[in-house]
Amino acid sequence: MDDDVISVSDSLNGCGCDGAYGPCANVVQIRHANGEISTYLHIQRNSATNLGITNGTHVFQGTPIGIDGEVGWTCGNDDNPRSSSCTPIIPPTAGKCGLHLHWVVSRESNGERVNPMTCGIGKNIYANDSGYYATACYGNQCPTNNFVPPGNYSGFGLFRVIQANASISTTAVSVSNFASMVLHPENHVDLLSGFHAKGPGYFRAEIGSCDNTAFVPPAELAATASETNGPRWDPGEDQSGN
Repeated sequence: MDDDVISVSDSLNGCGCDGAYGPCANVVQIRHANGEISTYLHIQRNSATNLGITNGTHVFQGTPIGIDGEVGWTCGNDDNPRSSSCTPIIPPTAGKCGLHLHWVVSRESNGERVNPMTCGIGKNIYANDSGYYATACYGNQCPTNNFVPPGNYSGFGLFRVIQANASISTTAVSVSNFASMVLHPENHVDLLSGFHAKGPGYFRAEIGSCDNTAFVPPAELAATASETNGPRWDPGEDQSGN
């Protein structure tokens, strides 16, 4: 089944860890046959164009659509902030840029953002620096209960997304220094003694069906509306900042 590219913008090159760069991210958007829209943000300048990706291009699973970059509102330890036609002056508070790519899925009918459920993920835990391939879904593949492995989750680009049917619990866990964590069970989250989360970074606990899609709170939709128009989405810091 093929899908259609409906928007390509990859001419910008400015970056910095500051909200002024919110409208500056390069973007590729794809409309899927199921009525959902995938949006890819922060791609390198001209990387989609150089691959022949334009509005109306038909793409298939595995079609390269761009290269991850450090364009727009990006935070990390790679390069110094730089201005461009989007942000002609570097804000005095802008920190260094970070190389990364973000992917947002929304329903075309109402703009609601969703977190897709991918079948075949071991223990239903997504982790950075890992590769995942979806398998066929059969019934409910989520564990009844899940837990966050104890540890210090720290550093830009480090993330965990954990799903469960009933509950997720955590004890000796620390989330800090631009790391990201999302807990998504169907019933409840238990943050027990020893759990600690502080900014800069991103932590969210949300309730929703594990074998479907996770509802994104309206407040987040409003927070990202101007970014998507710009666009920009950054769950790593909830700028939104994974």
